[in-house]
Amino acid sequence: CIDGYGPSVTSTKFRCSDCSNAWYGIPLYLLLELVPVTVLYLIMLIFQVNITSAPMISFIFYSNVILLSLNFNFFTQDGVESQALGTMAALSYGIWSLDFFRYAIPPFCISPHLKIIHVLYLQSVSTVFSYVLIAFTWLCIELYSRDYKVVTVPWQLLNRVIFKHINVKWNSGRTVIDAFATFFLISFSKLSLVLLIPLYPQGVHNLNLTDLSLTVALHSYTDASVNFVTKEHLPFAVISIAIFIFLLLPPVLLLAFYPSQKFRSILFKCLPKRSIGPLNIFVEKFYSCYRDGLDGGRDMRSFAGFHFLLRFLPFFLYGFQLQHTCFLS
Repeated sequence: CIDGYGPSVTSTKFRCSDCSNAWYGIPLYLLLELVPVTVLYLIMLIFQVNITSAPMISFIFYSNVILLSLNFNFFTQDGVESQALGTMAALSYGIWSLDFFRYAIPPFCISPHLKIIHVLYLQSVSTVFSYVLIAFTWLCIELYSRDYKVVTVPWQLLNRVIFKHINVKWNSGRTVIDAFATFFLISFSKLSLVLLIPLYPQGVHNLNLTDLSLTVALHSYTDASVNFVTKEHLPFAVISIAIFIFLLLPPVLLLAFYPSQKFRSILFKCLPKRSIGPLNIFVEKFYSCYRDGLDGGRDMRSFAGFHFLLRFLPFFLYGFQLQHTCFLS
C-alpha cells in the first residue's frame, strides 16, 4: 500500500507495511487537507489580502518552482531526505501551493487499495475544496440578498461579535471574484502538477539473462505498475487533459489576449452582457501592476498570462526526457 502523505508520491522508500488497522488514515488525511485550506480561505476573505499583483505574484511563482523541483526530485535522488528541508518547504513555500504540511509530516497509510497514481490525484482534494468554499460563499451572498433568515441571522451575529472590530469594506460582487482569482493563482501550479505528471511515460527495459532477450514497455511515470495508454491509465489521462483544456487553459488565454481589442470584441459577442462586469473585475486583479498603455506607452498587461504559461515550461522540458528503468531477470 502507498502512503497518502509524505515528501514524494513517486518515492518507493516510503511505503506502508500494514494498512489493516489504519482506520484513522482517511479522517487524518482529510483533516490535514481541508482544515488549513479553510483557515487560509477565511483569512483571505475577511482581510481581503491581495496577492494577485507584484511583488507577491513573483514570490508565489518562485515558491511554486521550488516545490515543483522537489516533486521532480531535482535536489535529491529520493525526494526530500532532510526533515529540516521538508519543514522549511512546508512553512515557507508549501502554503502557496496548498501543501501546508505535506513535506513536514511523516508518511502515513490511507488505504491498502490505493496506487501511487491514486495518491497523486488525491493531492487535488484541497484545490477542489477551495473552489467549493468559493461556491458556498457565492450561495450565501445570493441567499443574503434575498433575505433568507438561515443566512441573515448568523451574519448579523458574526457582524456584532467579530466583524465590527475589523475595518473591512465588503463588496459582495467583488468578494467571490477576488477569492476565485486568489485561489486560482495559488492552486494553478499544484493542479498542473497533479494533472500533467500522469501524462509522462517511463520506459521499462526488462533484460532476461537466460536467453538474452530484451523487452521494452512504456509505463506511467508516477506508477510503474500501470502500463502507459491502457484501460487503467486512459481514464486518468482523459481526466487530466479535459481539466487542463477546459479549466486551466481558458483563464490563462483570457489573461494573455484580453488586452487585444479584437479579442474582446469577439469575446463580448459570445458572452452574455451580465458576465462582462465580473470578467473585467477578474482580469483587473492581475492587470493592476502592469502598464495599460493609456499614457502612450506599450500595453504590457498580456504579461499577466505569460507567467502562467512559464509554469508549463518545466513540464514540457521534463517530458522530452523520456525516463528509463532497467530490470535484470
